[in-house]
Amino acid sequence: MNKNILNLTQNIIKDNPVFVLLLGFSPMLAITTNVISALGLGLATGVVLVLSLSFFAFLQKFIPDNMQFLIFIIITTGLVSIADMLMKVWFPTLSENLGIFVPLMVVNSILLYSFDFSGGESSWLGKILKTIGIALGFILALFILAALREIIGAGTFANIILFNGFVPLPIIILPPGAFLSFGLVISFFSFLPNKYLGVLK
Repeated sequence: MNKNILNLTQNIIKDNPVFVLLLGFSPMLAITTNVISALGLGLATGVVLVLSLSFFAFLQKFIPDNMQFLIFIIITTGLVSIADMLMKVWFPTLSENLGIFVPLMVVNSILLYSFDFSGGESSWLGKILKTIGIALGFILALFILAALREIIGAGTFANIILFNGFVPLPIIILPPGAFLSFGLVISFFSFLPNKYLGVLK
């Protein structure tokens, strides 16, 4: 398998940034009570992460080593500010639901940056594909946990009632349910790659 494609697929599942590497999971626990909010945060974070790391990867060779982290923070902060303003204009309800977690995308991006640029990947294309894999892995993590919690805890999916007569378990929507659901999914992801995805090793 091509190395660049391998990096992309590994970071979606085998090295999932949330379920395997445990990066940026704090907002995930708070936001994943609803699929729409989770996907909104996931897509926004993914776009910011890919754009910021793409710009940074392109400019990295022109930036002194002792300035690289600062420049990355500046790029990310600017993109997050733009994303925040656009969400308030185009998706005001979603922006209100996400609240403080939109500005906190800067922190998530920094955490994911720390992992992304520690792997020794030197080519610009390789870094971009690896970053896309991380972003898709983050979105996948938010979607899985939000779908699990919303379906079991509220009996809905994206605010649509799925089953008439279904009795939800509201505790799954509450903070204890977030940790319980998170633990179950982590266990599944820890088992899945070694059992079924040996091709990604």
